[in-house]
Amino acid sequence: PAESNDTIQTLSLRTVVLTLVAVSLGSICLVIVARTTMVAWITALVVLAISGKRRRVIAHQGKKITFDVAMYLVKVIVIDRHQFITLVCAMVFSLMAMVRITRL
Repeated sequence: PAESNDTIQTLSLRTVVLTLVAVSLGSICLVIVARTTMVAWITALVVLAISGKRRRVIAHQGKKITFDVAMYLVKVIVIDRHQFITLVCAMVFSLMAMVRITRL
């Protein structure tokens, strides 16, 4: 009975830890995706502003471009699992670099 109880506690601890790791990685992925989408949107706005378009047109086209970039990213992640692993690794390294830069 004592060994069975320890096994149950170990399994429940592993489940909790794995759940926390999964939630943390998901949150990190969402933060990185949000930042990347924002950079893409700002880039689109700058390019459209340089081309001489009006503000309303820039905002409308910028939203369309942002949506297209985000949907392409989701499509790549869903279709190509290998690229998903690469994307996660790149996000982790990017996050580590951002943390190091802010500490300096």
